Amino acid sequence: MNQRENKNEYCARAGNGNVLRNTLRLSQLRIINDAE
Repeated sequence: MNQRENKNEYCARAGNGNVLRNTLRLSQLRIINDAE
């Protein structure tokens, strides 16, 4: 049971990391578009 909880927590963290990375990527593209 403890192992399953750790796995879910890891998946949630990985998902949050991807969301953060995608948000940064989108904001970078937006800044580049604004500069042009």
